[in-house]
Amino acid sequence: MNLKTIDLASVHVSKRGSINDLEYSFDYTSLKIYLSITDSDNLLDLYNNSGKTLDAFEMSINKLFDQELIYQVFKIPTLKPETMEKIKQALAIQVGPLASLIISEAMQNTGIINNAVPVAKTKAFINAIIIQIPKNRVSVFIKSIKKIISAEG
Repeated sequence: MNLKTIDLASVHVSKRGSINDLEYSFDYTSLKIYLSITDSDNLLDLYNNSGKTLDAFEMSINKLFDQELIYQVFKIPTLKPETMEKIKQALAIQVGPLASLIISEAMQNTGIINNAVPVAKTKAFINAIIIQIPKNRVSVFIKSIKKIISAEG
């Protein structure tokens, strides 16, 4: 992997197994980088914390990939928790205490798990909410949602 041609912050890695399960020999830099990986760290943070030159860091990362000790994790962008809270508040204004139930059902109906709404599923999620709102309250909800979603970026 040529690290000079990619956005290091956008590439996340995770490690396979634990150090006790491995039968590999490490050079000092590769071992230090391997041990610093926690869950799904981005390469920019790992590089900044390594204290190594980009060339030395790249060589170690490539060794770890080649030996299949680390793998790339693909993160799916999701709506921020603050945005979800604002959606819930906007819905609560329209339907009261049923807002939580409606959001749960909308997530279930759109296949969303872990309460994390993928940005790509935002429209389907909002549509699943709208069909559960009384018709005379839909337009007000849509206006408030447009402001919330546009602020999300």
